[in-house]
Amino acid sequence: MRTTIISMRYLFLMSIILGVIYPVVSTLVGGTLFSRRSSGSLVYIDGQLRGSELIGQAFTKDKYFWGRPSATNYQAVGSGASNQSATHKKLKEDVLKRRDFLGESAPADLLYSSASGVDPHISLEAAHFQKERVMKVRGISIDQLDQLIEKATDSRTLGFMGQVRVNVLELNKLLDESQTQGN
Repeated sequence: MRTTIISMRYLFLMSIILGVIYPVVSTLVGGTLFSRRSSGSLVYIDGQLRGSELIGQAFTKDKYFWGRPSATNYQAVGSGASNQSATHKKLKEDVLKRRDFLGESAPADLLYSSASGVDPHISLEAAHFQKERVMKVRGISIDQLDQLIEKATDSRTLGFMGQVRVNVLELNKLLDESQTQGN
């Protein structure tokens, strides 16, 4: 009986600490120190919500850089990969269609969808691959475009993990801002 009472007290104490105190403190600290990130890294343009730096979007106009293809049509709620293997007929068809459209030298991240289906980044290679198209449509110089790509580029996580990558929403936002300021 004594062991049961001690166990119940311990269960109650841990429930309060781990179920109430810890989540409240974590939420307050995260909201205070990292308010922008804890609210979803939302991007506002002219006071209107346009997206999140953390979720890819479907940019289809030639004046914009295009992100990675999405198996979920960029829906974060049901994010995930297609789970098609490398030998799957539909995956091969989709990749070949994209390669026919983009050309033989298209980088892999413009041909294959990401594992989450909502990856907001492309490789530097994919950004440079699209420069000529965007440059022609917008009438922007190559130097200015390179500067914008550099501004939208994120370095490796902690300096050594992952790859250098370009946030597509941020890059397209910078493009629109540079054109607005230039006119």
